[in-house]
Amino acid sequence: MKRSGAVLCCVALLALSGCAVGPDYERPPQSVPEDWGPVLEPGSGPALADVAWFELFDDPQLVALIDEALAANLELRGALARVLSAEARARGARAALLPNVIGVLQSSPAPGLPDDTTHALGAALAWELDVFGKLRRGREAALADLLGTEDVARAVLVTLVRNVAGAYFRIRELDRRAVIVERTIASQESSLALVRELKGSGIVSAAEENQALALLASTRAVLPELRAQRAIAANALALLLGRSPGRVLDASPGHEAPSLPSFATGLPAELLERRPDLRAAEQRLHAATARVGVAVANRFPFPTIGVTALAGRLATDLGDLLDEGDEVLSWGPTAAVPLLDFGRTGAAVALADAELRAAALAWRQAVLAALGEVADAWIAVDAATEVIEHNRTRVAAAGTALRLQKLRFRQGVVAFIEVLDAERQLLAAEQELVAAEYG
Repeated sequence: MKRSGAVLCCVALLALSGCAVGPDYERPPQSVPEDWGPVLEPGSGPALADVAWFELFDDPQLVALIDEALAANLELRGALARVLSAEARARGARAALLPNVIGVLQSSPAPGLPDDTTHALGAALAWELDVFGKLRRGREAALADLLGTEDVARAVLVTLVRNVAGAYFRIRELDRRAVIVERTIASQESSLALVRELKGSGIVSAAEENQALALLASTRAVLPELRAQRAIAANALALLLGRSPGRVLDASPGHEAPSLPSFATGLPAELLERRPDLRAAEQRLHAATARVGVAVANRFPFPTIGVTALAGRLATDLGDLLDEGDEVLSWGPTAAVPLLDFGRTGAAVALADAELRAAALAWRQAVLAALGEVADAWIAVDAATEVIEHNRTRVAAAGTALRLQKLRFRQGVVAFIEVLDAERQLLAAEQELVAAEYG
């Protein structure tokens, strides 16, 4: 009768274990205006998130560098290692829901018996019943942590691809700018030679010669600066590739500026679903919500309820355990109720609530930041298209102006300072065009 009552008690406890204290996670409402941002009409282009990164860049050398970075970048490898750690914690949280079975060989004092000792050999079981959902909330939090860690790794991967491409195009931009400066130096050297020839004929004075010499020296001073910037950019790229600083790319003066096809930017709700940094922030919020349930379940007056059991043999002599020992099968429920902890569990609940509020605010901040980044990027791309178009017109006009000024100078119509000014304007226009094309 006693045993059947215990069985009924355990069945009742198992039925109660379907409930879980603490709040259930719900995604916060998305406070995004319906008319937010630049959204293309359906069918106007593929979504950028649906395109593999290696299809974005029609540049085999860049694709090879990104492949190398994905295999060797230390930050990405660290993020993947953290995923493995989160997987292990999630397995541990899941295993906490299951019984713990251990082999037992123990001796216990037994006053009054011939040897004053009893010996037991068998298997012991300990199982905490998750009546109030503490263990399930812990598993929920661990799973959310795992998913969030995976999304963080995806965000690191996306950032890595972006940074490698940015460093690569920065190097190619500096190569193009160096070629422009070298071509300008050759042109200015030719102008200086002409001035010196005319000076020998008495047509121009030493002032024009020194003006040409000063402009040439100023242009030559740009070249070492560009080479230093290229070396620094190459070192940054080497770090992304997991290499020591050093030479990474040979110069490619004829490299074409990057261009991407048109993409649909997507709706705000789709943006929240696709960005790994936003998914990671949401998973952190989910984990914080579940940990509130863990803290509440640990708080008085919720008891910790479980089942213990021992199956094996019992004997008063160690040598009799295997042959003549008495078979033992005992089990029963356990319960532990915290009576007085001087506010420890209450403080744990308050801490979990505060962390939940912080995670909710972090999620909202991440959403706003993501929307702002997309809006800013769209504005920048839209403006860059116009800037490039205007700079190309400027380069063409400055080149024509320089040729005309040289002809007019040879004919004695303008002073040599007009030629120098035209050369300065052409150099500035060409440099700004390259910066806009690679920016």
